[in-house]
Amino acid sequence: MGDTAGWGLLLAVFGGGGLGVAAAVLMLYFASDELRWARFLDTAGSLFDNRLTRPVMESGLGRWINRKTIMGYIRAGRFDKAGDIAVREALVDESVAMLEASGRIREAAKLARRMGRDADAERLYRSFMAMCLEKDMKLAAAETAEEAGFWEDAVNLYRGLEGKESRLKAARISAAHGLPGLAIEIFLSEEALLDAMRTAEEAGMLDFLLQFCSNSPNAVLHHFGADAARRAGKIGAAIGILEAHGHLQNAAAMAREAGLAEKAAALLERIREKRLGAPKETSKSGGLFAFDFSDDALEEGK
Repeated sequence: MGDTAGWGLLLAVFGGGGLGVAAAVLMLYFASDELRWARFLDTAGSLFDNRLTRPVMESGLGRWINRKTIMGYIRAGRFDKAGDIAVREALVDESVAMLEASGRIREAAKLARRMGRDADAERLYRSFMAMCLEKDMKLAAAETAEEAGFWEDAVNLYRGLEGKESRLKAARISAAHGLPGLAIEIFLSEEALLDAMRTAEEAGMLDFLLQFCSNSPNAVLHHFGADAARRAGKIGAAIGILEAHGHLQNAAAMAREAGLAEKAAALLERIREKRLGAPKETSKSGGLFAFDFSDDALEEGK
């Protein structure tokens, strides 16, 4: 901000009296802090943002003020504000160059992407990712790839990180961006079975889902598979999964809800026979435990 300090001294010398000194002090005050200086210039520029005085801001002086404002916000870390002014004043190319020159490559990429400069944005994002990898900042590289929309790069980078959560994130990105097979592979390798089945259902891979759930010893997957089949309108397959794994009460309830009265009745009969054939346990004193094998209990939920 040396040029601002110089302005202050000139005002003090040539302005005369207390007004010049006051102006000098004020300029030095604003120049002492990057964000304060940027806000001052932003305000000064807005004073000329009307029909009568707009030509001032379109002149060389106005563009100088805008460039200084943008640089002040960049140095103060207010890249969103710098970008807003750059867009408003059509100083995108200069602002991208300033951001890149100041080492704010990711922010430069964001601004280029925002203005539809996709080729510049990709170049800058790739440059920043390469810099992160050179410095062994793998997480930052993965996050940048995700932000840039380089989905395959993001998946590969997240998979290479330590920790289950990073690999699950790779799976979620794959599922969200047209790579369901890869997502399922990662979910299964991390034993996130329900996530794998949800991805399969969303991708329309119903046959795979039903086969996997049917062959699994996991009761939660039996019910998930049955619900997925029901949602797809395959009531017979849904009931079959539950019945095959002994979830007869749930199968009967599903049959009843689907209006399959005979199937529901047959399943309830199987439940009754199974319970009647179960051995009655007795305590050492000879009394029965409180097992309820009554018809009322068996018919509950009909």
